[in-house]
Amino acid sequence: MDLVTNTAHKIIHFDIKQRPLNAEAYLKFQIDVENQGEVVKTLQAISRARNKDRSGYGDDLAGLHYIYDHKKKKPKKLIEKNVAHADPAGQKRFRYTVKPYKDYYFTILSGMETNGTQKGYPKQSKKRTYAWHQGTFQTTPFVQVPDIVAIPVDTSQPTFFLQWGRVYMKQLNGSEFEYLPQDYDRQGWIEAKFIES
Repeated sequence: MDLVTNTAHKIIHFDIKQRPLNAEAYLKFQIDVENQGEVVKTLQAISRARNKDRSGYGDDLAGLHYIYDHKKKKPKKLIEKNVAHADPAGQKRFRYTVKPYKDYYFTILSGMETNGTQKGYPKQSKKRTYAWHQGTFQTTPFVQVPDIVAIPVDTSQPTFFLQWGRVYMKQLNGSEFEYLPQDYDRQGWIEAKFIES
C-alpha cells in the first residue's frame, strides 16, 4: 500500500487572451434570435386563429383575415392583415400584393410524405361557398387542417413549420420545402422554443 505523506504545491503560469468581440456579428445574432422568436409567436397565433375558425376553409392563411363572419356580416380578421399578406397562396384570390412579415412568408404546406411518397392533404368530396367583401367563391375544404410553414426571405435563416401546436426549425439554405417529411425528427428538425427574458 502506498501512502501520501507530503503535499506538493506547484504554480502553473499561463495567459488568458480574450478574443476581441465582433460587436456587429453579435448584434446580428441577437436580432436574428429575437426575430425568430417573433416568427414562432406568429405561427402559434395563426394556429390559435385557425382553431377559432369553424368554416373549414384552408386553401391559404389569408382567408383567416378576409372570410366573412356570417352572423356579423363582416370579415373575421382572425389574423392581422400584414400576416395575411405574407401568404403567397392567397394573393390571387384576395387580390393583394405579397409582402413578407418579419422577413418570412407564412403559408400552408402542400402535403406530407407517407412511406417515401409525397401526397397532398386530402380534401372533402363537396365544394363549399365562402363570402368575403368582394363577393363569393367556391372551394373544396381539406379533411384535416394543413400544416403551416414559415419560409425565410434570407436563405441563411432557418425554415419553421408548425404541426399539432409545436414549432420545428431547420436550416435549409434555400431548399424548397413543400411537403412535411415523414420522419422530420430524424432529419435534423428541432423543436423551436424561445424563453421570454
